[in-house]
Amino acid sequence: RVPPGDVQSVPLSTSDLETDPERLRVTWLGHSAVVVQMAGRTILIDPMLGPRASPLSFAGPKRLIDAPMQPADLPRVDAVVFSHDHYDHLDKPSVKTLVAAHDPLFLVPLGLGDIVRGWGANRVAEMDWDQFVDLPATGGYEPVRVSCTPARHFSGRSVTNRNGTLWASWYLSTESEGEPMRLYYGGDTGYGSLFSEIRDRYGVPDVALLPIGAYLPRWFMEEVHMAPENSVQAAIDLGSPYVIPVHWGVFDLADEPMSEPPARFHRYALEAGIDDRIRELKIGERWELPTTK
Repeated sequence: RVPPGDVQSVPLSTSDLETDPERLRVTWLGHSAVVVQMAGRTILIDPMLGPRASPLSFAGPKRLIDAPMQPADLPRVDAVVFSHDHYDHLDKPSVKTLVAAHDPLFLVPLGLGDIVRGWGANRVAEMDWDQFVDLPATGGYEPVRVSCTPARHFSGRSVTNRNGTLWASWYLSTESEGEPMRLYYGGDTGYGSLFSEIRDRYGVPDVALLPIGAYLPRWFMEEVHMAPENSVQAAIDLGSPYVIPVHWGVFDLADEPMSEPPARFHRYALEAGIDDRIRELKIGERWELPTTK
């Protein structure tokens, strides 16, 4: 299928990301690929920026909207976070380019370390759920804690290694005395009590990046992908004042129309009384967390 006209993108240049935000900046690169800039750090999440979410160059889900930026064009990348090993999240060419251009620290769930090292990564930290790594303070900014948090999904890059590696969501935080910042990224996940549990353990995130696409048919997807109404409930469970929907609009991975996820997400958010929290981004668009002062 061809992408509908209401999946929109905006131009994005290197200069757009060269300055540090006052608090926290999120830039959506499409699907689940996100640039997070906070406390003087640039953290790239699930940077699948290649042409196909597939082990094959000639078959498999094809990118229907061009990526607004390639890894080598980013001004800097301090760390790269992956949620799991599926092809629409973990992309070999993107990793190899990131290593060559930036040599970042790769933060991955258990079992993914050998994969990214095999693609040239020099610095890798593998984590189980509820483990964390602190990115050291730099340039007068405080450290950034990157915590590996639970998700309800599965893994496997072939029929022979199903669930051989871990899947995860992620929680990024600082603990400055002025305005601490907290961001939650859901990765790929089905709905469950994990969102309330993450809120209780780590605190209410200032912004939650929640997946809303690839949910039909429900008999197959319900255990591993949230439908938009589940994502609305996850936002309520987390208590986030700002919610950015991801995991939609680029790859045709399921039975729902490409433009349905955000429309359905907004409809249920409106019914739940939280539509004012939603910050839907165009591909390539930036959003900054407001100051509270």
